[in-house]
Amino acid sequence: DVRAMKTKKALANSLQELMLTMNFDKISIEIICKNAGTTRRNFYRHFLDKYDLLGWIYDQDFNFDFNEHPDWTIYDYYPYFCKKLYENRKFYMKAYEIDGQNNLRQISDH
Repeated sequence: DVRAMKTKKALANSLQELMLTMNFDKISIEIICKNAGTTRRNFYRHFLDKYDLLGWIYDQDFNFDFNEHPDWTIYDYYPYFCKKLYENRKFYMKAYEIDGQNNLRQISDH
């Protein structure tokens, strides 16, 4: 659904923007929604909580359709990984500082 994806992206952009100036633990669903121009009800249609939204952001940035390039190895994707991390480095540096569920250290341990 195009509308759902638009809302998810607006919420994701809002969280990423807020994390540049606020600690993650200080960011509430209400603040995310206000910044995104949507409602809490709309937020909960798509995400369980802000940790779920954070996980969705990671998935969007690093989820690849490996069928698109069946001959590629993981090493062929490294430039894409690096580019994404560099483009969003301030967000990912802040995300790395988060303790608790869906933190980057936890994800990288798998």
